[in-house]
This record gives sequence, structure tokens and C-alpha cells, in this order.
Amino acid sequence: VTINELADAKSLTISSGGSLTFAGSDTLQLVEDLTITGTLTAGTGTLLANGTSSQTFSNSSGSNVALNNLVANNSISVVLTGGWSLSNNLHVSSGTLDVTGADSLVLLSNASKTAQILESVDGAFTGNFTVQRHISSRNANFGLVSSPINNATVAELDDDILISGIGGRSGNSLYPNGNIFYTMFGYNRNTSKKDTIASTSFTMVNGEGYELYLASTSSTFNGATIDYIGTPNDGDIVPNVINQGFNLVGNPYQSFIGFDNLDRSNIDDNYWLYDTDAGSYTLVAGGTGGTIATGQGFWVDKPTAGDVAFDFEESDKVSSNSSTFVRKRNGSG
Repeated sequence: VTINELADAKSLTISSGGSLTFAGSDTLQLVEDLTITGTLTAGTGTLLANGTSSQTFSNSSGSNVALNNLVANNSISVVLTGGWSLSNNLHVSSGTLDVTGADSLVLLSNASKTAQILESVDGAFTGNFTVQRHISSRNANFGLVSSPINNATVAELDDDILISGIGGRSGNSLYPNGNIFYTMFGYNRNTSKKDTIASTSFTMVNGEGYELYLASTSSTFNGATIDYIGTPNDGDIVPNVINQGFNLVGNPYQSFIGFDNLDRSNIDDNYWLYDTDAGSYTLVAGGTGGTIATGQGFWVDKPTAGDVAFDFEESDKVSSNSSTFVRKRNGSG
């Protein structure tokens, strides 16, 4: 069967030996269950769950089902079982997307494209997703990172990137005097100093940024894809309060956000990114349409005294499937 226009079905079974193929950027809308033992080829199409009672999309084909777009618009839930991946857009406009019983739902990221989660309802996700974030090759140097999943530990990064000083798979790099070269840091707003991260069990705070030394050799970083396994962040995210001076925060979503969309009433109307090439920070002014990539940390300055909340909201998101992980102001990968 070929989908070459908007198509509606009550329920659908793709039997073993059968196939369904999206010929273009069309949508298949289902109001009940989807059962796959055959083959689904999504192309650039969209699968829309639009029922009024809980729907189950079951894949028992023995192979991963690769989706382009998935929209869950069911006020109860859409439940996935079996193995799934998604390369473009995920949108939960109503209810929840439950992957508790699935083998996987992988939001893919590579050098050319990263799957994004569009503005969705609060409490949109249940279960563990695999959320990928590709970081391109570059000179060895520090980058600013953040987590797109709830309560990620440093172990999520350690199996994909060389990190020294955390007791992980890479062991320790040493200075000539034998001291450990630590490569990941948080920032303590109260002391205005870096906090060394020294364990794979360290939990990354949602909405906070971290300094991570990106290196494959002494001079270069060959690029890597981080696999975060957990529940994607959604709804309002409030990291620890910010206070006077510089604060290292981070995009908590699997989506770009617009700096101009943030509530900037308590901060200076600029943000700072680390320029890998220059080895220094560069300022991006507010009001210029600056965007902050998924998994990207950035600095903001609070010019006045006192602690205040600095939150992120779903409405801060802007649509982009770019894999850019900013290393300088002009937005190079």
C-alpha cells in the first residue's frame, strides 16, 4: 500500500510480507491501533495518532520502524511497543506518549540532522527514550553542554565522549606533575567558581550548563554522538535560582530555543558562548534572533543583587533540525 495523499483509517494492520510506504510528505491519521509485523517505510511522511481512547502502536516485525514525523494527539495516551526511531519531528499535542513497554524510541542525530521535539503539552512523555545529540568535529577545547532528559547522569556522556577525572571508562589524563586533568565542570553561583565533576554518578541539573573538554587527541575532537537514555524534559523547567553575576545555564529541551523568547526581565539582554577557535567567550546580543541549540550551555549575567528563578518554557522553542553545536557566534557547527 502506498500513501500519496492525506489518509485516514480507524485501525491498521501491516501483516508479515505486507508493506506500507509514504510516497511523499503526506499524513496517515489513525484513531485506533496500529499493528506492524510487516514493513512501514515512512519517507518524509507523518504518522498521526488522533484517537479519543488509548491507542497502541505495536511493532513486532523484528526490525526497527523508522519514522519521519510522529504526532500524538490523543487526550489519553499513545503507547508504543517494539523498536522505533524518529528522524525529524515529534509532537505531543494532547495526552502522553508512553514508551514504557517499547524496546526503544530513538530520536536520531547525526552530522547533518537532529530530530526535535516540537512544543508539546506538559507531562508529554512516559518511559525511557534514547535522545541523541551529535557534536561535530573541531579543535580540542571546552564546550558548554546541557542535558535534554530528566536527571541525566554524567554516565550518559561517558560512554560516548572521553572524560577524564570522573572514574569512568576513559580513566584519567594526567598533568606532567601527576595531577589529574579534570575535563568536566559545573559552575557554583555562590562562590563564582567552577565545581569539579569527579564521578559518573553526578546528576546534571535540568536547565543548567556544564563545561566539558571535547577532545579525541591532544589537538582535535573527532566528533561524537551522545546517547541520553531517559525521559525527555518537557513543560516548564526551572534550574537552580540565578544570582548576581554570571550564571551558566543550558537549553533543557530536544529543540532549539530562541533567546528572545526567554523571560529576560532579570538578566542582561545578552548571552555568551564559548568560541572554540578563539579560546574565549563571544557575546550574542538580545533582539538579534539568536538561537540556542539542543544540548547547548550558555552564560547569562544578572546585573543586580538577589536570587531569582530563571525558567524555560515550551513556548521558548523554535523549529530547527540543524545539528549545529555552537562553537562561535556565527553559528558554525
